[in-house]
Amino acid sequence: MAYIKLDTNGVVIYKTPYNELETIEAPDWVVCGYIKSGNTYVPPARILSEIKKNKAVQINNACATEIVSGFDSSALGALHHYTATLEDQANLLGLIAIGAGGDFTCTDAAGVKARKPHTLAQLKQVLADGGAFKDTRLAKARVLKDRVAAAPSADLPDAAAVDALAW
Repeated sequence: MAYIKLDTNGVVIYKTPYNELETIEAPDWVVCGYIKSGNTYVPPARILSEIKKNKAVQINNACATEIVSGFDSSALGALHHYTATLEDQANLLGLIAIGAGGDFTCTDAAGVKARKPHTLAQLKQVLADGGAFKDTRLAKARVLKDRVAAAPSADLPDAAAVDALAW
């Protein structure tokens, strides 16, 4: 049996064969750097790997949520908000594909959501504005996921730093 000291994150920072002040009993195979997880100890790479996978999923979900929440466009002359669910995107592309204008749902500055007539040029502008909005969010997600994948790094030195990374 060995005795260890943990930091505030549950990481083993000290190991001794002696029962010293602020140490707890642990199996002999536990070494510095291991992380206390419930009643067991796990190597830090395993924990970091799991946290990195979870963080990538969180980033993807945050990106998708932000994209479908929509974007603003002044295609109608004044600023309007357009949601961007997959159905919204398909409907917009469908209207543009037939080569004519049509009614498309948007929300005006007063918060009134309605189907409003759009010319083909206006629909194309909505598509361009939505595409730029979407591309910006996807680029942000890619940068964050690249940072996570590179961990541990100077930017994200440990599992706690990866876990703390926010959208």
